[in-house]
Amino acid sequence: MSVFLFGLFFIYDLVFRAAAINNFPDGKIIKIEEGLSLTRIADFLAKEEAIKSPLAFKLTVRLLEGEKNIKAGDYLFNRPYSVYELARKMMAGDYGIEYAKILIKEGDTLESIGATFEEEGIFKKEELFVVSGCCAGRWKLEVRNWKLENDSQLQLPTSNFQFPFLEGFFFPDTYFFPKNIAPQEAVKTILQNFDKKTAEFFSDAENRSNKDFYDILIMASILEKEAYLTKDKKIIAGILWKRLEEKMPLQVDSTLQYITGKNTFELTKYDLKTDSPYNTYKYAGLPPTPISNPGLESIKAAIFFEPNFYWYYLSDKKGKLYYSETFQEHKLKKAEYLN
Repeated sequence: MSVFLFGLFFIYDLVFRAAAINNFPDGKIIKIEEGLSLTRIADFLAKEEAIKSPLAFKLTVRLLEGEKNIKAGDYLFNRPYSVYELARKMMAGDYGIEYAKILIKEGDTLESIGATFEEEGIFKKEELFVVSGCCAGRWKLEVRNWKLENDSQLQLPTSNFQFPFLEGFFFPDTYFFPKNIAPQEAVKTILQNFDKKTAEFFSDAENRSNKDFYDILIMASILEKEAYLTKDKKIIAGILWKRLEEKMPLQVDSTLQYITGKNTFELTKYDLKTDSPYNTYKYAGLPPTPISNPGLESIKAAIFFEPNFYWYYLSDKKGKLYYSETFQEHKLKKAEYLN
């Protein structure tokens, strides 16, 4: 008798209950955590409105002898499922999610990263700009406050500061994102990776010097653009930190490249007069934000820089760097290697 009643209940649920869910989470990804009991899974699915009857789901799973076979992970719900279909789906680990590989390279900017997300068909680059607090386009780059609709401002666990502009925090790495992931979730994943990979170095830097966390990140973003080899990054960091201490302009091309899109050899005298806080020829001090997303070697070079007697440096068209202790020496090298 009980088997007969269950059969009737099962058919009723299979035919009617899935269609009765008015707010089915179409296109939503639901994460089933490792180690959850069948009851907790059923209750969670009902809370997420993927099923209407936790009891029907539990009975179906047990009937299929799958209580210990439900696979944890992220499941894409792209249409309503009956409890039978859903039970089979989760027992088979049929996640239904298409992933895209996103490579963030050392020195990439939010603009180029946003373009990568768009090329992969995940979301438009402007959506990343909004979540990350910047405007589209180099010429309209600005710092501004921002909020997420259903969340507080993103905040890194290593700091009590909230950063309204997230250039510099997109840690270079290979990421795999579901193709329908929201920009907010993608940014959170990247920020968590940034914190995981850099926390110990920033903590050490704060203990051994009086340099600000954000200043170090800005410096690292400059080093990423100014040099390729770690040894050169450390020397240049020593030069630039010295210049800052002496209130000298940094006079680095990379900060101008950030707002003009031109390389060092394309910059003109007119560009050097650009009225922007990113113009380190015109304004002393660091630019207001990082100018790229630096890798770990650049971050470490900014922290563990090499003290030296140099005050000037230049790079030839092949990327080889030349250092000088005096401005006169610098001018001679400039004439020799840049002409």
